[in-house]
Amino acid sequence: MCLNLMRLQTLRTFVFMSFLLSLFVYSCTPDTYQYNDKTNKDPYGLTYSGVGDVFEGNGFETSKAYLNTEVGQSVKYYFSSFTSGETDLGAPDYIVVDSINGSIILKGTNDLLPGDYSIGIMVKNFRNDLTMELQDDGKTIVTPNPVELAQTVFKDGFTFQILTNGVSNLDYIQKVQKAKPGKAFSSTTPKIEGSNPITYSLAAGTPSEFAIDKNTGVISLADGNKLAQNNYLLSVIATNEAGAVTFENVVTVTVAPAVDLELINSNFTPYNEVSYGKEKNDLGNMISFSVDEPTSTVMPFQSSNHRWTHGWGIWNQKVGSKKESFAIMIPNRSVQEDYLLFDYNVKLVDSENSRVILKYTHNWGVFEGLRFELVVTDNYTGDPSTTVWNAYPLVFDPVRLKMTTSEVMIPEFEGKAKVRIGVRSVFTVPAGKDVTVLTKNILVESVQVRAKQ
Repeated sequence: MCLNLMRLQTLRTFVFMSFLLSLFVYSCTPDTYQYNDKTNKDPYGLTYSGVGDVFEGNGFETSKAYLNTEVGQSVKYYFSSFTSGETDLGAPDYIVVDSINGSIILKGTNDLLPGDYSIGIMVKNFRNDLTMELQDDGKTIVTPNPVELAQTVFKDGFTFQILTNGVSNLDYIQKVQKAKPGKAFSSTTPKIEGSNPITYSLAAGTPSEFAIDKNTGVISLADGNKLAQNNYLLSVIATNEAGAVTFENVVTVTVAPAVDLELINSNFTPYNEVSYGKEKNDLGNMISFSVDEPTSTVMPFQSSNHRWTHGWGIWNQKVGSKKESFAIMIPNRSVQEDYLLFDYNVKLVDSENSRVILKYTHNWGVFEGLRFELVVTDNYTGDPSTTVWNAYPLVFDPVRLKMTTSEVMIPEFEGKAKVRIGVRSVFTVPAGKDVTVLTKNILVESVQVRAKQ
């Protein structure tokens, strides 16, 4: 009798502990617990931890997968699907699933917009069987032989949300921008960080003459406006789904008459006449290019008396009572086309009275067969021989070593942002003539670009 009572008490205790254990397991089961919707005797639960939502343009890496499996079984994990609502987003390369531990990486290179997303995970479970083979030498070889038992697809294996980035770092690049009194004006387009769409507006108190494009952030003034000459510090409000942010004094618009400015000037380095054999052909901010020579010999050559034999080079020449440094052009070929160009573009946006001022002269040789020109383009290809140039003939004073100053207006390039400027020397020796005697040497003292801005 006592034995039966003890057995009954033990059974009651076991049932009560089993009940408590079932409550504990139920209370620890995550809300995202997924069950296999395929035919499977023992469905798993797949969960992740440690990852919340992520802002647009960012990535994440989850914890390893937590999976309920039977003792003696192993699993592997595979990407199955990627969806947003009912939309299938394919298999993008910025999602990686670790086959061993099930962790998921969303790379920061993704282009996902704010919204809700689900990554489907396929789990394959295996029974870890072993195959044993007795060898002739009496040894036993044990070989793992995993047997696939089932495949389980968790359509919403991991869900996450891409959040909207708030706007930040509004930047008009050019902090001070110039407007002419009564003239139309448009600012540069600002850069900004944050999730699109972003809209722009001007802060309260901004003079009514200013307007802003709500989609681009470009600030403008209309032609004929009555805005007084002054410096105007403008504040801009940028808004997206995350809210509105006011950027105080983010750009200054200076309303003032145009001022005549030097935009660029050649800066030829004085030539060291005693450094023959070591001379650096320093053309400063200008570069030379010869159409009719291979690349390896584009640089001009020096002879034993330190002079350049041909091409553009630096040379000191006495003109009048003083010695100056010039870029000297010595053709010395029967057919020659050489360029001396500024090494970078000139910006003529919002410019007027744009012009190039050149100072130059000539020395030995004859003018027959020679063309000396200012060349300008707004579509430089990187190769002068393939670039389409506007050419402006330059005239010499007939007297040798007498300086000529030419001022060439280039209004057709006003409003252009990338204007390349230089000079071109073209020489063809008449048939039967001596190239050494006839080719004309050209000396350029300076090339200057000026404009009112």
